[in-house]
Amino acid sequence: MRWVENVDVAERAVDVLPNVRKFAENVKTSKTTTVTITATTVKELCADKLAAAKMSFFAPVAAQCEPFLKKFQTQAPLAPYLYDEIVQLLHTLMKWFVKKSLMEKADTVAQLLKIDVTSKDTRCNYKEVDVGVAAKG
Repeated sequence: MRWVENVDVAERAVDVLPNVRKFAENVKTSKTTTVTITATTVKELCADKLAAAKMSFFAPVAAQCEPFLKKFQTQAPLAPYLYDEIVQLLHTLMKWFVKKSLMEKADTVAQLLKIDVTSKDTRCNYKEVDVGVAAKG
């Protein structure tokens, strides 16, 4: 199965999250003692107050990756185009989080890869992160 439906999955997950939380609460109050990996994952998800925001943010990331996935999940010999496409995708995703001044200086792939995205000095502050049109109000 190809995972090009990520946007729909992310949007649907946000829609069903309240029902999942209700289910988890009902399981918690029942006398069932069976614990599975899935139950533990659902419990952690329900405890995360930012779960809906995280899933909502995943949707535009998935939308950005979807054309790349559609193009390269094929039997056609597209390897010669992979480098340019993945660099473009990386650049686009990094623009959302990395300070604009650093992104403008990164003219080459080598410079782009040298940016330490784990450093607070390179990341945008919360007001500068590009969260998309739907999240702005």
